[in-house]
Amino acid sequence: MNKNIKHKLPLSVRDILVDDILESSDEEILNEARAIYDDINSEVDKTRKIMNAALLKSRKFRLTLAKEQLKESKPVKTDTNVLSFPIGDKRKLINQAKESVNSLTLAARNEEEMSEMDIDGILQDLIDLGVIDKNGNIK
Repeated sequence: MNKNIKHKLPLSVRDILVDDILESSDEEILNEARAIYDDINSEVDKTRKIMNAALLKSRKFRLTLAKEQLKESKPVKTDTNVLSFPIGDKRKLINQAKESVNSLTLAARNEEEMSEMDIDGILQDLIDLGVIDKNGNIK
């Protein structure tokens, strides 16, 4: 008999077999296994390996699907974000924003001493306030 041939049972037969296994006691299953196999522990190990391989295959498949869904859901970045500008350009943009909006005041600081993180925070605030857009255009 060729082991590569896969037999598919009708669902009703599979359901009956599964129900029979689930309704059997552990002792009944062990007695049946002892009658069929010489070494039960070896068969348990083989079965465990088969189940673990199937579980691993299923998990890899689910991971692949999740990666594909994540890839599809990521927005395509088409425009440049002002936060990716060089630091010198960021400083110029902050100065232009201060000059273009009369009511805009920034906390008194020496701009040369501001870290890039501070500058990014100010730019994000300017975006949130609608003073500039994500591309660095003053509105």
